[in-house]
Amino acid sequence: MHARTYRADIDGLRGLAVLFVLFFHAGLGCSGGYVGVDVFFVLSGYLITPLILEEIEAGTFRLASFWERRIRRILPALSLVMLGTLGLGWFLLLPTEFRDLGRSLVAQAGMASNVYFWLTSGYFDAAADSRPLLHLWSLAVEEQFYVLLPLALLVLSRFGRIGTAAGLVAMLGVSFALNLMGIGRYPSATYFLLPTRAWELLVGSLVCLLPAPKAKWRGFAEGTAAIGLGGIIAAAFLFDRTTAFPGAAALLPCLGTAAVLWAGSRRGPEGSERGAGEIGDIGDGRATWIGRALAGPWLRLVGLISYSLYLWHWPLLVLARQWGFRELTVAERVACLMASVVLAWGSWILVERPLRSRRLMPDRRMVLTAGGACMAMFLLAGGLLAISDGLLWRFPDRTQRYLEVTRNRMRYFQVTPEDVLNERLVEVGGNPNGPVHCLVWGDSHAAALFPALKDRADRTGMRCVSATYPSTTPLLGFTSLGPASLKDRSVPFNDAVVAYAGQRHVPHVLIVAYWGKTSFEEGPVGGLSRMQDCFAETVARLRRGGARVWIMKQVPAYPIEIPQALARLSVLGRDPDALRMPLQHHREQQAPYDRIIDAMTAHGATVLDPATWLSDETQRTVVEAEGRVLYRDAHHLTPEGAMQLSPLFETIFPTRAAEESTSSTTLRR
Repeated sequence: MHARTYRADIDGLRGLAVLFVLFFHAGLGCSGGYVGVDVFFVLSGYLITPLILEEIEAGTFRLASFWERRIRRILPALSLVMLGTLGLGWFLLLPTEFRDLGRSLVAQAGMASNVYFWLTSGYFDAAADSRPLLHLWSLAVEEQFYVLLPLALLVLSRFGRIGTAAGLVAMLGVSFALNLMGIGRYPSATYFLLPTRAWELLVGSLVCLLPAPKAKWRGFAEGTAAIGLGGIIAAAFLFDRTTAFPGAAALLPCLGTAAVLWAGSRRGPEGSERGAGEIGDIGDGRATWIGRALAGPWLRLVGLISYSLYLWHWPLLVLARQWGFRELTVAERVACLMASVVLAWGSWILVERPLRSRRLMPDRRMVLTAGGACMAMFLLAGGLLAISDGLLWRFPDRTQRYLEVTRNRMRYFQVTPEDVLNERLVEVGGNPNGPVHCLVWGDSHAAALFPALKDRADRTGMRCVSATYPSTTPLLGFTSLGPASLKDRSVPFNDAVVAYAGQRHVPHVLIVAYWGKTSFEEGPVGGLSRMQDCFAETVARLRRGGARVWIMKQVPAYPIEIPQALARLSVLGRDPDALRMPLQHHREQQAPYDRIIDAMTAHGATVLDPATWLSDETQRTVVEAEGRVLYRDAHHLTPEGAMQLSPLFETIFPTRAAEESTSSTTLRR
């Protein structure tokens, strides 16, 4: 087992790992920088396992003593960051965000933030970049590991070193197998939870049990270290958000870290009984050229403050993004990271070092009591935020009116292929016992229009039904791949809708969707040309069934959540018109998709353009009208926003049937 001597290269590895994470989160060119977390996992297993085993073998291991050391290491800086984020959140976070922060505090106080973020990650939840404590999921994984590892080692140590190693290998194998099995079907759980992440920490545990390389193996150790560091760097720059991770891909940074650790743990000359790192003047991890590079002063310095730096950087980036109403510039992101360095250095000097060295709270009982009190405080504060709905009363009335939109969640109807086949469609409006006059087909953007469509259908008594499913593009032959979509079932769903329209002789079919970049890029290979073919086939099939086809272009979309942005502007006393954009900007964004939709008029479709109904005489888009918010997020309309488009559907639901035109055209304001 490797001796527990100080290794400067480990601090250097910490520094490199945290820089990868920071650059990734700040969008500074490190597309796979998230692998820095995996480096930390391996380091944690490598450092904590020999500490426990040595004390078990010496008969001095006590769980209370172990947890005292963990509390001294983890809790001081964590409490400071959580308290600081809570204080900033009072002034900067809107109620839903403050409520989510409260829940995050409760979860972290219970060492379960990874479970919380797994349970709340999905289509309807706050975006990752709006959760200031999201990064604490990895800390929860380590804390859970620290609870279970000592118990496992207490049992395994009864079977000697070989039995201990065999037990750790078995646990690693089970965890890695779960990781491989889960990455395809349960990617979120696989990413966040300990059972599918434990193998990474156990890699470090096993490295410390390996015999250290002998001095005469210097060339082999040098090569191993170089390959290992190369693997870590390659993962940091070659992986990206689309990489299935952890999965098998996590082997590259984890084994790379293991290689650097093993190669840097050289023992003495032949016959020497000295442990790892005890060879002349290179016993601190400088046994290889890579070790000496990692032990350089700047990387070591970053490594010393890496824990606090990891804790501080993400809340600062999140809060800065939320109040900037746009993506931060490179200079602003760098400024956030620099501020993180300053705060991390202060945390290290004033909080971490004094508590770790026992200059503060030298008594174990005092540490355990203080740790329990801190967690109880965060449980109480977080619980109050969660049950009080984020303290909406902090804001003036106008801000509260804007935020009321976020409290009334839209109903995302999920009509399945089986529902369509069994004619269990959603009744939108009109006479439910009459023949179907209009079928609305689309994704959540179609569902957002129901208030306007219901208004028209109820006025005329003409029955309107819908077949919608979130993130599922309504085109024949098109497979939607979004996480909330029907995925492989989207093709039979769309086939069933077209068949229903033909069998029921539906006279009008209105197609509505998010015709944006995401919708198109998540489709099959072939890009826009493939989309045009799908459109043409869809229109042709519906026309053959006797339906008149109406296609609505996309409503103007924004890079930010409109209700939250309006609320923040009102708090700052700024004009809400700052959110409006030139109509021409929307046209340019949508031009590739609008050209395809416009081309469908040649196939007999009628095109509806909502943009002119959501803009004013100055040719700028609008996000509120007479104090009413028109968007519930960045691109879904509120009921008030949908009603702005009610005149657009007058031709589909005419007050007198004779007024209905049969021409194929583009209807404009």
